[in-house]
Amino acid sequence: MCGCRDEGYLVINLNFSFSSSRVTPYGGLPVPGQMLSAIDFDRKVDRHTPSAKEYSNSDILKSMLIGILCGNADSGAIRETDDDPEYFCNTFHMKHLPSEATMRQRMDEIGDSLRDTLRMANVSLFKEYGIEPSALANGYVPVDIDVSPFIDEKCSKDGVSRTYKCKDGYAPIFAYIGTEGYLPASCGKGSSMPERHASFPHRGAPACPAGHRPTAPVPPGFRQ
Repeated sequence: MCGCRDEGYLVINLNFSFSSSRVTPYGGLPVPGQMLSAIDFDRKVDRHTPSAKEYSNSDILKSMLIGILCGNADSGAIRETDDDPEYFCNTFHMKHLPSEATMRQRMDEIGDSLRDTLRMANVSLFKEYGIEPSALANGYVPVDIDVSPFIDEKCSKDGVSRTYKCKDGYAPIFAYIGTEGYLPASCGKGSSMPERHASFPHRGAPACPAGHRPTAPVPPGFRQ
């Protein structure tokens, strides 16, 4: 490719060639795949896989992650892999991809049983790649914590209850750590905010660098 100016306009000459290389819109996915391998993610979560299951926990969780990275957090996002399942399996070092029905069933079975394991896996990623949430000039790491109700009315899903907005739904808590805004989160029933809010900062603290552990007071409206 070269360019030159002609009468005030930039004229660019492009040369095209054909190749047998694979073209995919998911070219960035090998990066998170390698990051999970670097922290031995499969071993951490597969030790909790029931022996009778065809798909390991890591295959199920990675399939869910593929959907999230492709912009869809629903179990139906696994259909994104239909065009090139081999590419996705190789990228995330998976044996095979589950169907949408299987993934939905297994995610329901896994539930929150791996919450602590996944939380520490996030911390392992921070440590593996030397990522430390930046502190302010005074040495403190900012931690902004807030409840963000997800309204889900007219349904009978497990955990749906009255939120402080007087509507039924869930009440996940989000914490933005450091000046970059690294995000740990905790999901729960809509009516369970106060007791969960008090302990949440301690669960997010391992993500902060040593010597900069945050102290996050509970907002007045959520004191028990």
